[in-house]
Amino acid sequence: MYCPKCYIKFPSGERRCPKCGGPGLPRNTPLKANSVQPKTVSLTGSQKSKLLFSSVMGLLFLAIPSSIIFGILLPLQFNWLWFLLGIGIICIGIYTNSSLHELLDGTASVKSAQLLKVDRFDVGARICFGFFHGIGRLTIDNAMCEAATVGATYQLIYSPRSKIAWNIELQTEQKSNTIAHTQPNAQENAIAQSKKLNFAQRKELFSMLIKNLMLTSLFPIYILINSSIDMASISIMAFGFMLGMVMFTVFYLKEVILIGLDLISNPIEIDNTRLIRVKFTYRRGKTRYYAHFENTNRLMINEQQYMYLIENQQYHLSYSLWTRKLWYAQLIDSK
Repeated sequence: MYCPKCYIKFPSGERRCPKCGGPGLPRNTPLKANSVQPKTVSLTGSQKSKLLFSSVMGLLFLAIPSSIIFGILLPLQFNWLWFLLGIGIICIGIYTNSSLHELLDGTASVKSAQLLKVDRFDVGARICFGFFHGIGRLTIDNAMCEAATVGATYQLIYSPRSKIAWNIELQTEQKSNTIAHTQPNAQENAIAQSKKLNFAQRKELFSMLIKNLMLTSLFPIYILINSSIDMASISIMAFGFMLGMVMFTVFYLKEVILIGLDLISNPIEIDNTRLIRVKFTYRRGKTRYYAHFENTNRLMINEQQYMYLIENQQYHLSYSLWTRKLWYAQLIDSK
């Protein structure tokens, strides 16, 4: 049984919802088409417990860089750069702790959406993701993953910021190809044919450049401010941290150079080719999306493109040469 008002399951022997006291319905009972669905529902106790654990782990993770800055670097020699960086890391960490914000809010969203893809990863424990039309990637549990039907429409109860699906109820098994019926408009056709970066693309690259420049400049600024540090007197932990910062700086410096080359050279590569496969990688909570095409090899794509690209289909592409970023991919009609 489940409650059509609270959207929570309860034992079939119970006739009334333990939360609101309303009458229950069998789990397979379809919802009425003209019924008005609530946009949010209250989180259950178990859901709040999971969010609490996740938020606490996120706050504990902040203790690592904070302890290095406030416990190792600042005692060596105080400077405002590291102090402000430490305060900034704490503030940003709390602001981006989605589980904490949703725990304080106490509600989950309700929406109907078509399931487009399902992906599974084994990273110590099995993690499953469902990609839903109009919502994006959500973490789903193993039971949902096994029962999920790609192309079917589900009613979801989910946390939009932490991207967790708490419950999915099948609404219709009828499969429809949302991608095939989506046709580019005249403006998108014109942009895809252009061989120069437009304003929006340059703005996105410039934003990426500023972000990488900020990350690249942290360690050099620290060295300039603290040029008198005696390397022989620092601890092994502090030396290891500095070595890690050097590697961190070199990595982001490479990104800065590639973005700069795209901005300076300006042209966009145009090609008609077949999509071999799309790839989604998940490592230590970080996600990356790639598309492998027949003539252009691997390109970097976003979540939206990953959801809607169809393998073994011909596409008209526009992408940047150096950063290998895919801007547009238009499905070529095979008829």
